[in-house]
Amino acid sequence: MVDINNLSEYLVTMVQDRQILHPQTNEDSLWDLLNFFTQDKLLLKVSAASDFNKISGRTLASYIKHQFERPSCIDKLFKLALRLEDTDLESEFI
Repeated sequence: MVDINNLSEYLVTMVQDRQILHPQTNEDSLWDLLNFFTQDKLLLKVSAASDFNKISGRTLASYIKHQFERPSCIDKLFKLALRLEDTDLESEFI
């Protein structure tokens, strides 16, 4: 089993203001990972019971902080804020 919480925190810490680009799509692969684990509110509520298969709000906030200078960051920030509203991660993210 992969500890998504620690993996995501490690990746965000190591990457900081750089990006991990997918070689074919040139999309930010780290954002794709964070996006996948935050896109469904039901998944967020179910994963809140486990520390292993969720991404912490602090990790998401750290990612946004490091990527803030990029043009796509504002869109990502609003998406995350709306998704995390009324979830356990909301207090960690803000």
